[in-house]
Amino acid sequence: KRLESSTTEIEALKAQLEGVGEHDKEVEQAAAAAARTHEEDEDKIAKLQEQLEIVTRDAEGHAQQHELAKAEVERLNSELVASVASMTALRMEVSGQMSALTAENEAKLARITAQGEADNAAKEKALAQVIELKE
Repeated sequence: KRLESSTTEIEALKAQLEGVGEHDKEVEQAAAAAARTHEEDEDKIAKLQEQLEIVTRDAEGHAQQHELAKAEVERLNSELVASVASMTALRMEVSGQMSALTAENEAKLARITAQGEADNAAKEKALAQVIELKE
């Protein structure tokens, strides 16, 4: 009976061992699957890091282009301000010259008019004397 009982016990232990072996195989399979998933995740992370580096370089390039464009706009704006100031000064100079010429022309016109009136008065006086002498 003891032998039978030991045999039954041995059979039960064998069954347990087989169960443990099956469980070990499942654990090994799960570990292998986890390792594959981990490798896939690392690959994905590496690819994402590559993409991030590319996007970062692109963004830095765009930032540099933006700064260059901004500097160019500032330079052009400065040139525009200088041009406007130069044109304003030139306009003021021309306006001053025109005013001086206008005043000079008015003075000449006044002299010519006064001379013409004086000449006319002299001619009228001479004509009057001629008429008086004839009479």
